[in-house]
Amino acid sequence: MFVGMVKRYFCTPSKANVMIVTLLWLVQGIFIIKKAIEYSLKLNLSNIEIAINHVYLIPIFIIYGLMIIGAIFGLLIINCANKSMMLFLYSKLACVIAKSNVVGTNILTIVEIVFHGSKVLEECQNLNHLCNHEYYYTRTISDKCQDLGYVCNQKYFDIIQNIILYAFISIILSLYSAMIISGYAYKIRDKEEIKRVLQEMITKT
Repeated sequence: MFVGMVKRYFCTPSKANVMIVTLLWLVQGIFIIKKAIEYSLKLNLSNIEIAINHVYLIPIFIIYGLMIIGAIFGLLIINCANKSMMLFLYSKLACVIAKSNVVGTNILTIVEIVFHGSKVLEECQNLNHLCNHEYYYTRTISDKCQDLGYVCNQKYFDIIQNIILYAFISIILSLYSAMIISGYAYKIRDKEEIKRVLQEMITKT
């Protein structure tokens, strides 16, 4: 029933799909941890960026470290022990990874909004200073300075919109991936059950 639901509303829970999902998790985990390390090593961070950096690094390393370990474990199971018992174990781990990724994505979303927001604010403050300087000496306001408030607000809104959109897609794909892995485990179990029944029938005859 579960496999049928996945097939009908999503896609066939095949070995290839599970491999793709697992590889994507592996790449995502490595990429995010790599970016977190690179950002933590930057020297020109503001005080608020340093404070947030110290708070969010530990949960990010835990969440996406688990994702990397889980993905490697999944690849080993799929390629070396493609049995339903081990696949069900991986599907439970996949559920944990998916839920952790939801938490991790929310953390990253907040951090990205704060970091990018502070950069936009800093740029706008610099431009505002230049505009004030321009007005002080010329007693005129250029078109760029007149539209400064609108441009800054629009830029900030666009950044937040893109970050939230990425977070939403990431969460949906993560939950979808867990369903594919679980559906594949049920599919292999059904095949093993059919094979067992056929063997029993052959033995009796």
